[in-house]
Order: sequence, then structure tokens, then C-alpha cells
Amino acid sequence: MSHKDLRKLVREKLAKLITAEPLDLSAINAMVAVLHAPLQSGDQRDYDAEPRAQIDSLSYEQLLAMWRFAPLGDIRFQGEHGEYIRQRMAELRKQGVDTVAASKKVGW
Repeated sequence: MSHKDLRKLVREKLAKLITAEPLDLSAINAMVAVLHAPLQSGDQRDYDAEPRAQIDSLSYEQLLAMWRFAPLGDIRFQGEHGEYIRQRMAELRKQGVDTVAASKKVGW
């Protein structure tokens, strides 16, 4: 299995983990670690493959968990992609999401 195929499989499993109740943060972190594993020669990181529709489908709590437990300097939260996630979280806050409850549920 190529590194690219492995990342695709991990993204699919990660999407299921993020939407599961209760959040299994250790499993989420393990999946994120696989996505950040060193690339094989010839592979390219393609974080733009995660469509905006998928981001839009996530709750504030799920986005917060991704943000809070991402490795420092995570490329998903940089550039246009990161700006879109920030805008989506701001939009959800304006819609009245209980940010304090979400933060307490996600934890550290």
C-alpha cells in the first residue's frame, strides 16, 4: 500500500472517529500521527483533498478537538485551509454554540 493510499484510509477512519460519541482522543491522535508520518520519496502531501463540505459537516466540538490536539505547526491549520477552518468556527460561535461546554467536553 502506498503512503498516499494509507493517508486516504486514515483520513476516512479519522472522519469516523471525530464524529463518534464519546470522542476517542487517543485514537484520533494516533490517526493524525500517521498523516504526519515522513513521506516516501515521490509522495506529496495533499491536505487540500479534505473538501470544505467535510469541514462544514463537523460540529464546533469536533473542529475544536482537531485544532486543540493537532501537532504544533500542523499544515491543516495554515494557509487557505486553516483560514477556512477558523472562519467556520467563528461562524458556529456566532450561531450560538456553547463554546465553554464544548471546551470542557473536549478537554486537554
